[in-house]
Amino acid sequence: MWQLQKKGKRQQSQCVLIFEGVLYRQRLENALRHVVMRYEVLRTEFVSLPGMNLPLQVISERERTEFRIAQGKTDETAIEMLMAEESAALTAGMGHKEGTLVRLCVAAVSQERHFLIVTVLSMVADRETLRLFSREILWEYEGRSTAETGDPTQYVDFSEWQAEMLSSEDGKEGREFWGQQIAGSLLLPRLPGEAETVSPRSEEEQDAVIVKVLDVEKVKTLQAVADAQGTSIDVLLLTSWYILLSRISGESKVTIHCWHDGRRLEQLQDTLGLFEHYLPISFDCSDHILLTAALRTTAEQCDVARHMQDFYSWDDSQENANIVAFRWQSWPKQEVGKDLRYRMTRCVTPRHGVRLTLVCTMLEEGLVQISLEYDKPRWSREGLERLSEELSVLLSSLPDSEETRISELPLVDESELYQQFIASNDTTAGHPLEVTWPDLFEEQVMRTPQAESLKAGEERLCFLELNHRSNQLAHYLQQRQVKAEMPVMVCLERSAELIIGLLAVMKAGGVYVMIEPGYPAKRIARVLENSQPRVILTRSEYAHWFADSKAEVVCINAASEDIAAQSSDNPRRQLSGSNLAYILYTSGSTGRPKGVMIEHRSLTNLAYALRQAVYAGGERGLKVGLNASLAFDGSVKQLIQMAWGHALYLVSQEHRAMPRELMEYASGEKLDVMDTTPSMLRLLLAEGLWGPGSDGPQLMLVGGEALTDSDWQMLREIQGTEFVNVYGPTECTVDVLSCRVGSSDKVSLGLPLPNIRVYVLDRNMQPVPLGVAGELYVGGVGVGRGYCNEGGQTAERFLPDPFGTTEGGRLYRTGDRVRWENGKLSYLGRMDRQVKIRGYRIELEEIESVLAEYPGVRQAAVLVNNDRLVAYVVPKNRLRAEGTPYRLPNGLEIAHQNKNETDYLYREIFEQKIYMRHGIYLREDAVVFDVGANIGMFTLFAADHCVKGRIYAFEPIGPIYENLQRNAELCPVQVKLFPLGLSEREKTVPFTYYPRYSMMSSQSNYADSRGEVEVIKSYLRNDEEGGSSTATALLSEADELLEGRFQGQTWEGRLRRLSDVIEEEKVERIDLLKVDVQRAEMDVLRGIDARHWIRIRQIVMEVHDGDSGPTRGRVGEITELLTQQGFTVWSEQDKLLQGTDRFNLYAVREGDRQEEQTSGNGTCLRKAQRINEAELRAHVQERLPDYMVPVAVVVVEEMPLTSNGKIDRQRLPEPEYGKDEKAGAEGRRELTPVEEIL
Repeated sequence: MWQLQKKGKRQQSQCVLIFEGVLYRQRLENALRHVVMRYEVLRTEFVSLPGMNLPLQVISERERTEFRIAQGKTDETAIEMLMAEESAALTAGMGHKEGTLVRLCVAAVSQERHFLIVTVLSMVADRETLRLFSREILWEYEGRSTAETGDPTQYVDFSEWQAEMLSSEDGKEGREFWGQQIAGSLLLPRLPGEAETVSPRSEEEQDAVIVKVLDVEKVKTLQAVADAQGTSIDVLLLTSWYILLSRISGESKVTIHCWHDGRRLEQLQDTLGLFEHYLPISFDCSDHILLTAALRTTAEQCDVARHMQDFYSWDDSQENANIVAFRWQSWPKQEVGKDLRYRMTRCVTPRHGVRLTLVCTMLEEGLVQISLEYDKPRWSREGLERLSEELSVLLSSLPDSEETRISELPLVDESELYQQFIASNDTTAGHPLEVTWPDLFEEQVMRTPQAESLKAGEERLCFLELNHRSNQLAHYLQQRQVKAEMPVMVCLERSAELIIGLLAVMKAGGVYVMIEPGYPAKRIARVLENSQPRVILTRSEYAHWFADSKAEVVCINAASEDIAAQSSDNPRRQLSGSNLAYILYTSGSTGRPKGVMIEHRSLTNLAYALRQAVYAGGERGLKVGLNASLAFDGSVKQLIQMAWGHALYLVSQEHRAMPRELMEYASGEKLDVMDTTPSMLRLLLAEGLWGPGSDGPQLMLVGGEALTDSDWQMLREIQGTEFVNVYGPTECTVDVLSCRVGSSDKVSLGLPLPNIRVYVLDRNMQPVPLGVAGELYVGGVGVGRGYCNEGGQTAERFLPDPFGTTEGGRLYRTGDRVRWENGKLSYLGRMDRQVKIRGYRIELEEIESVLAEYPGVRQAAVLVNNDRLVAYVVPKNRLRAEGTPYRLPNGLEIAHQNKNETDYLYREIFEQKIYMRHGIYLREDAVVFDVGANIGMFTLFAADHCVKGRIYAFEPIGPIYENLQRNAELCPVQVKLFPLGLSEREKTVPFTYYPRYSMMSSQSNYADSRGEVEVIKSYLRNDEEGGSSTATALLSEADELLEGRFQGQTWEGRLRRLSDVIEEEKVERIDLLKVDVQRAEMDVLRGIDARHWIRIRQIVMEVHDGDSGPTRGRVGEITELLTQQGFTVWSEQDKLLQGTDRFNLYAVREGDRQEEQTSGNGTCLRKAQRINEAELRAHVQERLPDYMVPVAVVVVEEMPLTSNGKIDRQRLPEPEYGKDEKAGAEGRRELTPVEEIL
């Protein structure tokens, strides 16, 4: 509230009272002034001093009220105007030092009936304060003594108590509780009826829509439901509210800010001031939850919030939080005094940033009034009235629904169900569905044998010629046993030959499976494997692609004489409407293309439906351009037009690719009908296809992608061409909805075609209300059979139809978000990540799956950027670790503990190769055990040598292990990490961790901080003797420099036996066992069983051998042990460590010793990090069609994540489409409109 006031948005709280009885105005004014003097909060203003974020409460010594008598008699309709005047007057007075803080306006209706308007600053008064203030005025008016009412608790006392309480330990815990609640809360997306943008004036306006008044019987019924669950009616109403919000928003978690009066303590019950607040409570709306469980959970959460409300404080983020709220309140009862009685008729307080509030008010008569408070500019009244009706339907369903899932509670009443399910789906048409498309074509041949049927390039065929040639090929195919339900793959160039081939397959009774010759070989192989064709129809130049197939390959050019010798009569075939007509392959989310199976009855229905709904009036022979690929379903709706005597004009590949050539082709051939995607349509518009002097087709079918608002309005203005927006998934036989652009002011999918039914359902297949977004389900004749040889995916998308009357009917789940709007369907986007680019349906997951197959890719994401596919990939092995990186001399950026010891370890391991002496070597497939791995420097070194190897790394101390984890991700080989140490038996022991010298951390029973200091001093003395002036300087300050370096922390760590790990991991050999465990090295070796020693080929370890204590003689002891196990052993001491207990020991089995290795300086690690974009692109092109190959590849170290752990695609970086794209921009010629769009 203070933040609002600082920004000039001074808001008021107001109430309107009706007083009945003789009212003495002077007496009333005196009563007002006495009450204001009695309560300090009514004399309080808030002042901001320089440098202070929060205001001071300044209490005026005198009352600052204004008492006004409205002139003349007033009826109730004038009250709204008086309230506005009072509010404006109070706001104007606030700018002055001695401005008014409280206003009272009296308006007479009659001598014994008066309105009283109370206006106060909202920072000092909430709803309950207005009620108490009004009561206090009446009591003072009637002369009740202060002894009778008692001394009030002042708001400033409460403020001081609250400040102390919030700064206490309990207060800190309470603030943390609410901090967690706020952090976990979610804002609801835009709801039905809500505007996309909000006027800045919305904070100053509000209105309310009355949902309904629940009568006494309804209230009793709902109370009985609440009683049965041991809760109250307010909890029941709150539960209903969040269920409704969840259902209409599609969110499984809903946060509602629930109103509380803030007067939990008895001392505050009669205190005036701003106490109320809206507490954020998040509700789980998962589909499986029963109403009974939801009610219990709501009651529990409300109890917790009520108990913790004192610890809640207003947050600046509340101002514009756009929250949705719930308020339960009891309307103030009528107050009756000795001379007067009054009742409150209105109470208005600010919304505090609440965008929508459900207000449930218990009235005196036992009724419950339900209303919605909302911002006028933000909401449409129609949308909120629909919302209120949905809430009414939900409340009516609660009795007898206690054991019902909340996802199954109805939101739609009977009349709306009728409109959605019956009226909108009244599409029944008596089409002859048992007649197949080849039958329809042959009937047309008899009607117009000499009419033009096909033009492809320079070749023209009449219906009779096309029928004869396709019949000859059909007979040839039947001789090869092609019959009903048998797939025949067709792989031919775009030509008359291709149309003849497709028609011949269906005439023979077979099922055509179309593959374009330009497809990658691996995709063709996948389609072959899935469809299992009996025959492949192609040409000789493509035959080698099918050399490994078991299918018979028919090369029509090689077999042309045999085909020409066949009969030209219509072939006999045993074919019905329920047999398959074709299988077309679409992109698949699993990474494999899916073959959609469509039956003849569906194809026949499409032919009749388009004739009736789209081609109405086009009975004469039309020139129909076929622009789509024959491997996509968009081609089918044009192909079948030959059944009605229309001529098919096959647009060549060259014309299809370029908009100007396509425009010239359409104009030159005077096409009557064309199909296109919105993307191509925009290019045609830019080229002037419908410009002055040009003649476009009379009918354009636009589909495959969503039209934009600007597209729609542009098409509406074009004269001479009728545009029809057609929609439909491949799985439902091309088109299921159509809308003539001229029939709708807004972009629309329209209504279903004949014999098609559509439903808008939620994620539980429950109908959603009108205007609410849901998923589109399609039923009726157009629904395909399913996916070829993909039973699981078929069952997932093709579901039993619970609404239809046809036995065995199914619905197809489209994955498209739609809603009913003005009696038609509107498209809102995808539920999943399927997209359409240039009309091609693409499952982004399929591209991601192919990218992830590339050896160097750990994770991949694909998105659409300006109608282009962009791939984002994370390398399997990163060059840079998480956290604050430290760059090593070899270029690696690692996570580490501190610079000094990291530099020391690097010199030892990478430069001096201290672990690779005396013939120790690592073959490329070596198995390495790094015991005492610390931050993983030796693990990184080993990974650089063992490019095909495996590393097991052990580190028991938590903070060090975290950096080991980060660094292990840089390794190009398999690394398995163990957050534990090794010893002679399994146990948990304390470890002493030195944060500033982590490599000297150890088991606590071996820790010796003073000894570690002496080791460092000895190192410096030896270095000084070698002539190092730096060592001299450091040695002189050693005590001061090392002070605090060995302040240890205690960590509990787990120890296991090495042999147990060998058994558990099934390790057959250990090529190198490296041990550096600070005096516990003998314990590690004692954990090796006799039978496992032979598996260990080499050992290198740091050994502690002191002059006294438990490590004395340790080098000799270990040397003897290893010699007994068949090792040749060397021990040495670095000359800088002479005089200390540190030795290095090397052990190699006879015959395993090699010359020292010199390779390995981080180059393999760096190479493994890089992704060769050219190779990656080639990898994708080998597996996917060109239209699915990303135009850009962006390498990122990590995918940005949302709070829910999903990839945050909004935060992925913008791609660079080409290095030359920005260079040379200056001086470049101006682009044409087509070039700009491209």
